[in-house]
Amino acid sequence: MPLSMVPSLDANSITGTKNKTPQISQVLQPFSSFGGMPAESMDCYSGESSFYRRVSQRLSDKDRVSTVQNWLNMAYDACMDLYYVCMVQRSFNQLCLGVVRRYANAHVPGAFNPVLGSDDLQTTKQYIAQRTPAFIDVEVGNVPQQEVKVSVNLSIAVQTSQNELAEQINQNLRLYLSPWINASCGQMPIAQGINRTALIQFLRTQDKVLGVNALSILSLNADGKWIDNQQDPVLTTVSPAIFVSAERHIIEFTLVVDGASYQGRTQATGELTHAN
Repeated sequence: MPLSMVPSLDANSITGTKNKTPQISQVLQPFSSFGGMPAESMDCYSGESSFYRRVSQRLSDKDRVSTVQNWLNMAYDACMDLYYVCMVQRSFNQLCLGVVRRYANAHVPGAFNPVLGSDDLQTTKQYIAQRTPAFIDVEVGNVPQQEVKVSVNLSIAVQTSQNELAEQINQNLRLYLSPWINASCGQMPIAQGINRTALIQFLRTQDKVLGVNALSILSLNADGKWIDNQQDPVLTTVSPAIFVSAERHIIEFTLVVDGASYQGRTQATGELTHAN
């Protein structure tokens, strides 16, 4: 197991004791394990599981907060499932932190809409409050979310299966917009907005895509309307907040046949329309 990986046991992995005990006839493990911490590494300073980083941090803050970075670091120390922490509000006697949960893969339920459970929120709050001056009221909550949808027209070769390619690109787009999910494909930085150039470069790297002809980034406002954002980078309408991917993006294709271009849609059937 890699040093940075949190150990986990699937349900029903434990079936008995290591040494037989006559008084124990059966061992049941109906749930998977939770909590735990990765083994510490002494190879380098960087990384969440670095022994040197933890010791250095403890010597620096004496397990008490004095700076904003101390509060953020202690949130990570309190909960290993955190991917991102930010300061939502801070005043003389009040502190509010926003958190984003980390997901091992896209198959975990709710991975595309990250939510840290109430028990973990409370545990994180208590851990920080115990190291914070008593006159400061500490609150910890999930970072607000805003749904985003990508509308794109891509050039592809005519031999390509449009529906299969659209499904593949749609899934990759969802992962690109969800950096808290562990994935092998490229992903955007969290809380820095959506950079159009970086997104176009990502789309150009998709299998069988020859080029990007048009790109729009739509965000869902509080009134339920999709708004076409012209910013670069595209930012959430409230701050702090994070973008979460829509379930379905709008993917259209321009088919290239012997140098000529024809319009195609992922759900369209029948003849293609000449684009030139």
